[in-house]
Amino acid sequence: IGIWPKAIRIIPKPGEWMNIFKEVMGFLLLATAFYLIRSLYFLVGGKELLSVLVYLLILAFAAWIYGRFAKPEFSKTKQWIATILAIVIAVGGGFLTLDFSEENITASLEEESHLRPGWEKFSPELLQKYREAGQPVFIDFGAEWCLTCKTNETTVLFTEDIETAFQEKGIKLLKGDNTKKNPVIGEWLSRFNRAGVPLYIFYLPGQEEPIVLPELITKDMIYNILEKL
Repeated sequence: IGIWPKAIRIIPKPGEWMNIFKEVMGFLLLATAFYLIRSLYFLVGGKELLSVLVYLLILAFAAWIYGRFAKPEFSKTKQWIATILAIVIAVGGGFLTLDFSEENITASLEEESHLRPGWEKFSPELLQKYREAGQPVFIDFGAEWCLTCKTNETTVLFTEDIETAFQEKGIKLLKGDNTKKNPVIGEWLSRFNRAGVPLYIFYLPGQEEPIVLPELITKDMIYNILEKL
């Protein structure tokens, strides 16, 4: 508006839409907070942390329904419906998401593995073993808090067709998890002049130098390399 004052003409007049817009933005902020605290969960551990956060999001939605539709200006029927619905969501959400049984708490305290089936934890020794055996190796250095890493996993690495292609070509898949800062992984990132994750490396049999992929990868990049095998 400061650059183009006439733009104020296309902005709707103040009204109820402003309250709705404010509330929608509030939910977006809650979703952002959820993502950030989810990253914290993978840093510090604690399975129950995520359950509590999910419940807080459900509870916030229940509170919004009550505050929005149980106002005095609405009919008694609508107020009662909103109140009962909010209670059902709050109580039902608690039963569905929260589990503080002794078995569950004990399990959450144990060391968790975030490895996907078919992947192995990266170590220089394991990499050397596979290379000496003449096997192709793909290394994924990533982290749970890395949005680019998760995007690449969802759209490329963890898709059914790419996983099938890896399996058919006999690719050994190694995962270097840098969620909690790992000095060994940090050394490898420095070796390839990367300030941080993600870093994707292909070692092909008979080639001393690896193929380093860009931070944002595509399926075609993977297929082009696999065609060399």
